[in-house]
Amino acid sequence: MRIPRIRLRALVMGTAVGLLAVAFVTLIEWWLGALGWELFPGFGSADTRGGGAVAGLVVGVSVGGWVAGRSVTVQPRFHGSVTGLVLVAVLVLLAASGGANVTIAQVLLAAFLGVAFGGLTGWWAARR
Repeated sequence: MRIPRIRLRALVMGTAVGLLAVAFVTLIEWWLGALGWELFPGFGSADTRGGGAVAGLVVGVSVGGWVAGRSVTVQPRFHGSVTGLVLVAVLVLLAASGGANVTIAQVLLAAFLGVAFGGLTGWWAARR
């Protein structure tokens, strides 16, 4: 079994675009919550911020995996999954350093979502 070569440029580009997507989606959700517009129950309410963070995580990992998968010619699913995992690690470190109470179950669930969505969108991006 060969160990795949990681294309660092694809991972950095995917992570950067994914972080921008996380920030964009989370910011829009917070603005909607501040205006009092609730899109779904519990998502977009002014007193909860969790819905925007989860939506930002899913969208950011998906966009980052797509960019990483589109940037490489071989093994797009692997690069999308690794990009999703790196993106989740960055977000967990930021949340933990900001004082959030992050449990191990939440970290494992976020890592699973990152690998699954990143790999799926990386594979999807490679279907030219």
